[in-house]
Amino acid sequence: MRNLGLLGEINLESIIKHHDADRYYKSFKSKTHLITMLFGIISRCDSMGEICEGMRAMSGKLNHLGLKSSPAKSTACDGLRN
Repeated sequence: MRNLGLLGEINLESIIKHHDADRYYKSFKSKTHLITMLFGIISRCDSMGEICEGMRAMSGKLNHLGLKSSPAKSTACDGLRN
């Protein structure tokens, strides 16, 4: 039996498409937002600045999470606000 991970059985793409969650966003998609927030929780970060700086410090490893680069602090804050 293969371990599918925490979100292995959830089809995130179909949920995003069903709710049309990425309709107004070009660069900060729902999947990027989820990964950013999970990174902050797991890393025990206290602010969005800490999350973005931590992700920037690990920029070489972000491809394992499916990201090309770390989101900018202002973009992440706008995504969280909206």
